[in-house]
Amino acid sequence: MLRSILYDILNQNESCFFLFQSQYREYRKRQEQGQDQVQLGAWHYEALKDVLLAIGDHPWPQRLYLIIDAVDESTAEDRSDIVRLLFQLCAKNTCTMKVFVASRPVMELEHYMAKSRASGVIRMQDMNKSDIRDFVDSFLPIIDFPENIVHKAKEYIVDHAQGVFLWVRLVRDRLIKYSMKGTTKTRIFDFLKGLPSELEGLYELILKDLCHTDDDHDENDSDEEDDASDGFKMFQFVLFTRRPLTIPELQHCLAISDDPEVEFEPSAETFEGNIILGIKKRITHCGRNLLECKDSKYSPGMIHRCR
Repeated sequence: MLRSILYDILNQNESCFFLFQSQYREYRKRQEQGQDQVQLGAWHYEALKDVLLAIGDHPWPQRLYLIIDAVDESTAEDRSDIVRLLFQLCAKNTCTMKVFVASRPVMELEHYMAKSRASGVIRMQDMNKSDIRDFVDSFLPIIDFPENIVHKAKEYIVDHAQGVFLWVRLVRDRLIKYSMKGTTKTRIFDFLKGLPSELEGLYELILKDLCHTDDDHDENDSDEEDDASDGFKMFQFVLFTRRPLTIPELQHCLAISDDPEVEFEPSAETFEGNIILGIKKRITHCGRNLLECKDSKYSPGMIHRCR
């Protein structure tokens, strides 16, 4: 995270380069003398922190704005160090720096905000609680919750959402799918309480659905196996291609079998027969709501990526 922050600062304001020079020269000197075994091109973490603090010590003629999103997705150790550095920067008198941090509730932010003069805190879980409640009201009738647990289920979902609509949406989809099998009042509410209260946990559940093997299915589950296979291939192409694919390109990729045991006939007729009809619907379905189609020009992209 720290390296990304420094890169963006330097990329947008090249006059900051002189603040990197001394650390860079010292680093190259140690490399040439064989004193530093760090891979060429990599900087020590402490050196990166020194550069950031040096930026805060410089009397800039204009304000500097740092806008940092998804701080909660960094590792706990990295996050604690970065948050502390950001508050140090804001406390300096030599530089007017404004820092905007977007994050789900995390302990480190709460701790440093309580000790500092940080102002303008907007808690999304308070701001959009009523909107999330309306959203929950819109799908509970679909799930057909019994009247005696509707209020209880609604309060549980709203309280655990922490202002994150995506979490509520993913919970909704799993509840609807579970309820379609037919179940008891107790089981469906226990299922709700058993779902992870964090996005990462829900992502793990969704991705596990793509890890089915032939042994996991009987003859009646061929559709689910095809869904898992197509979904797995979609994530491979979306995440690991050098550039974003267009939707037709992904459609063509899925038409070619990646099973070495299956003989592929390179004919136009065979290829056309394997083209998926309604590819956007297929992306949404097999992507388990983690892939979305932005428009006809761009490939499906991740709604949310985990670091």
